[in-house]
Amino acid sequence: MGSRIYAPLSLLLLVLGIVLVGEAGYEHSDPWISFAYLAWVIAFLLGAAVYPRVLKRLEGAVSEHGRASPEAGGHVNTFLSLNTIEITLLLLVVIDMAVKPGA
Repeated sequence: MGSRIYAPLSLLLLVLGIVLVGEAGYEHSDPWISFAYLAWVIAFLLGAAVYPRVLKRLEGAVSEHGRASPEAGGHVNTFLSLNTIEITLLLLVVIDMAVKPGA
């Protein structure tokens, strides 16, 4: 469900962000906007390429070894670590957009 909802919404976010940069009179090359684009790319790639593989491995470990197995726990820890990185990155983007360093 996530890829059917979050990926299109993420692309919509990018398109609207690009439009709003022009509407507000900022430059796409401003460092704070460039950081936001970079963070978006990283978050999109995590969601599109990395999360599905981690979840597939987690599902395999759960079906083969059970939910409480160390194998499944390792995949859960990987998933949570990636999620922590992504949430931290997105929080930095929110701060970046609020503060607009260099603008």
